[in-house]
Amino acid sequence: MKKITLTTILLAVSLQLIAQIPVSQITWENYNPKKKIHLCNEVGKHMMYDWTAHQELHTSVGKNASYTYNAQDKTETFQLYDKKSNRAEIRLINEYEYGARQFEGYVTIFKPLDDECLMQIWGSHEGATQFMLRGFYEDNGSLTINCGSSSRIKVMDNIYGKEVKVNVIHLQEDVGNKFMVYLNDKKVFELADNEKAINNFNGNYHKYGVYGTVRDGHESPKVIWRNVQHFKDKGGKMYDKQEQKINYPTLAVKKVGDADFDAGASSSAKLPLIYRSSDLTVATITPEGKVHIVGPGKTLILAFHEGNHEYHPNSELRELVVQK
Repeated sequence: MKKITLTTILLAVSLQLIAQIPVSQITWENYNPKKKIHLCNEVGKHMMYDWTAHQELHTSVGKNASYTYNAQDKTETFQLYDKKSNRAEIRLINEYEYGARQFEGYVTIFKPLDDECLMQIWGSHEGATQFMLRGFYEDNGSLTINCGSSSRIKVMDNIYGKEVKVNVIHLQEDVGNKFMVYLNDKKVFELADNEKAINNFNGNYHKYGVYGTVRDGHESPKVIWRNVQHFKDKGGKMYDKQEQKINYPTLAVKKVGDADFDAGASSSAKLPLIYRSSDLTVATITPEGKVHIVGPGKTLILAFHEGNHEYHPNSELRELVVQK
C-alpha cells in the first residue's frame, strides 16, 4: 500500500494551486479537459451542450434544470426545478484507463436537497457509475459515498449551506488501484478499485453537478461548486481517442404546418447523430430522427453523438425559428 501524506503543497501552477492532497510517487499536473453541459428537459430527454458557447443555460419549457457559471468567483450553480428533469451536470471529456486522476473543488448544498449525486466517476463493468459522492437531507445535510460494491457510507453531516472542500483521487491498477476521498483535507474514505475500466471502451470519466430524481416536497435542489480543478499524474496516459466534428448547417425559417424535415447535421467520423429539441411546444423529434413542427416560436435543435471507443463525444446547436 502506498504511503499517504497530508502535507500541504502550495506550489503555484499557471496561477492556480496544485492539488493539496499529494500521493507518494505521484507528481500531480493540472490540466483543463473540455467540458459539456448535460441537462434533461421537461420530458427527461438528455441534452448535451458545448460549455464554451453556453456558460449559462436552462431548459426552455418550465425551466426544468439550469446551469450558470460565474467567472469572477469561479462558481458553478446547478439546479433542478421539478420531477420532470433529473440532471444538471458538467461532463468532463477526460476519459482514462491508466494512471491517476484527482478532482478538487469546494461544494455547497442547500435545503431541501435529498438523495442527489454531487460528483461521480462514470465507468464500470455494467457501463454505469463506479463512484458517487451524494448529498442527503438527514442530519441537517450529509455527504455519503457509494463506491464499487460498498453500501452507502456517510462521511460528513450538518453541512447545509456550508462550503466543503472535496478531493476525489482515483488510482488505476497501474499506479495503486484505489479510490480515496478527502473532505476539508482529512481523509474520510479509501477503497480498492479492483475493476478494469472496460466500460464499452470509453474508459472512466468525471461528472459533477446535481443528478437524481427530485422527491415530493423536495423541489429545486441546488448545488454550487467553486474553483473546480483537475489533475493527472505527470506523464500519465490519456485515453487515446480522436475528435469528431459535427457539421451542421443553419436551419431555415419554418412555418406551422410545414412537413417534417432532416436537420442536415453530419459527423466527420460518420457516426449516426441524435437530435433533441429544447422546446417541445415549438418542435419535437420523430422516431425517425426528423424535426416535426408543433407551433410558433424558437427552439434549439441539438445534434450530438456520445462517442465510442475511437471518438470523443461532440455536439452542435442550431436555432430553429417557426412562424405562424
